[in-house]
Amino acid sequence: GIATDAGEYEQAFILRRIVDHMFRASMYDKALDLMTSDNFFRNRTERLGVFGATLSSIQESDFLFRKLDDEGGAEVQTLGGKVVHAASARICVVSCYERLAQHLADAQGHIDSTRAAVGLFSLGQSLLKAGMHNEAFAMFQETVNVCCFVGGSQEVIFRIMALAMRDIGHICHRIKGDLAEAIKSYGESLHYSKYVASMQGSLQIGTQQSLGDANFELGNYNAALEVYNDTLSALKEKHGANSVQYATMLERIGEAHRKGGDAERAKEALTKALAILESVPGKKSSAGIADIMYHLGLAHNDIGDSDLAIKTILGAVEMWEAAKKIQGISQGDEEEANQAAALHDLGILYRQRGDLEGALGA
Repeated sequence: GIATDAGEYEQAFILRRIVDHMFRASMYDKALDLMTSDNFFRNRTERLGVFGATLSSIQESDFLFRKLDDEGGAEVQTLGGKVVHAASARICVVSCYERLAQHLADAQGHIDSTRAAVGLFSLGQSLLKAGMHNEAFAMFQETVNVCCFVGGSQEVIFRIMALAMRDIGHICHRIKGDLAEAIKSYGESLHYSKYVASMQGSLQIGTQQSLGDANFELGNYNAALEVYNDTLSALKEKHGANSVQYATMLERIGEAHRKGGDAERAKEALTKALAILESVPGKKSSAGIADIMYHLGLAHNDIGDSDLAIKTILGAVEMWEAAKKIQGISQGDEEEANQAAALHDLGILYRQRGDLEGALGA
């Protein structure tokens, strides 16, 4: 009996390491062939269990995708000089993951259902990191299905549900552009996170902010403000009322007020945000301050003070230029877009007052 147990352990160890070593030895084609082999898959799951096989496959696949990223993302070359294209590698990995997911989903009563949910969520996370959003979306949905089947009040199940619904929300929001579905998913994530003590900090704040942003982008400014104000209270408790995080949320609140037609409240929130950022060491000349100044200028214009609006937006443009010189690097896409929008709005303001020279200069 002892010899048999030792033999079983030894075989399990070999199966755990064999594909990993093939990947690390640049034998990518052979490793991928093994991952999709019926015999290898069956032997591996029998020796390691479905959960153990899942974790091993994720480790190996993550290594391969990191290698692909290092090589430019299109292809990798094997030890023998053969080229493995990213598309082929993705197909093999997805095939393996889908088979594992089916075993995990069907294993109710055979393995711990909570571990099945963890395995499915981990597969989804691996796919998400690899940029396979549709496949990750399906895996997170399967995770939720398993969690609902398990039921009960286990904290770990609530945590997995909250994280899976958050990631479904992110995919709907950032990839699919389905804001209504994103709002629904973020809301469900926040509901489940209430039952998990460890999610009351940064994780919950991040999901709240995403929920507010999705409402803002959909034009639900009152709903966005409600969420943003709740987030502001949480940020005050966590980081303090003089933190960059607090100022950033005030900026969002200001923009939601302005878009919702309340320029006075927008001005109040943006002025507070600007004062906080200007008091933070190292933030005197930053793109963040420039963004707030630009939005504050728009609020001044909405109130009817076009002179102050022009002065403030000009200050924002100068701040962006100063930030570029200090950082010594080009701005990100968002800052470039904001600066271009500010110059466009300056041109409109100059034309409205009959200053064609100023409009042409902007």
